[in-house]
Amino acid sequence: LALLARALAAEIGWTTLLVATPAALMAGRVALVVGGFGVTEGALVGVLALLGAPPEQGLALAVANRLVQLLVALPGALFWIDLTRRRPGAPPVAMSGAQDGSRRPRPS
Repeated sequence: LALLARALAAEIGWTTLLVATPAALMAGRVALVVGGFGVTEGALVGVLALLGAPPEQGLALAVANRLVQLLVALPGALFWIDLTRRRPGAPPVAMSGAQDGSRRPRPS
């Protein structure tokens, strides 16, 4: 987050982010919204504003952070979609360790 703030030329120090980030993440996890969308960002903007950061910089940082998180998760989502298209209607194959130490698919 500190590198992202630096890339956005935001005047928010890493120590401020060290305090604000866990508070915002906890607020997002407590919220009854899938993934904490909006709540985490709002909490981050609010905590950063309380710590003296300009709200517009906090908002830019919060939105950019969420976009980076979504971009990082995209390859996994595409992989999951590919797996489900290969075997429509079938759950993914679960792997279990056999007694001989090899990894074999567990029968469904």
